[in-house]
Amino acid sequence: MLARFLVYIAYFLKNSIRYQHCKRFFYDLLENPKSKLKSRFDMFMIVLVIASVSSLVYEVEHGLGQWSIYLEHFVVSVFIAEYLLRMWIYSDSHRLIIDYYEHCEYLSIRFRFMTALKKVFAKKLAYMVTPFAIIDLLAILPSYRPLRILRV
Repeated sequence: MLARFLVYIAYFLKNSIRYQHCKRFFYDLLENPKSKLKSRFDMFMIVLVIASVSSLVYEVEHGLGQWSIYLEHFVVSVFIAEYLLRMWIYSDSHRLIIDYYEHCEYLSIRFRFMTALKKVFAKKLAYMVTPFAIIDLLAILPSYRPLRILRV
């Protein structure tokens, strides 16, 4: 029953125009080098990194102010959202599930829920070990106070 629901959701996402537009928007924002959105977002991220590092340097001499805490929470939230969005647009999980389901149907073998999830997880893990994903992760880890120096 859970496997059928997973397949249903995968086909729903495949046919959803709204989902495709949403994914395309975030692809243009984060990955498409020809998009004006990407260049604006990149500038925004550069400003965020500079502000965060400046805050870190200021904190060494003057102590941590309330504005610095809010800035840090905002920066980390943006970095986490960016990381998760990049992981989402890296691969189409619904296509992996549909391909596996159709493969099972063609060969008349049983569709296994856990096998489908393993395929999706393996694809997401492939993104997580790319150099850019590791750099993004290193930007997120400094939210843990002892590791803040990693952001520099």
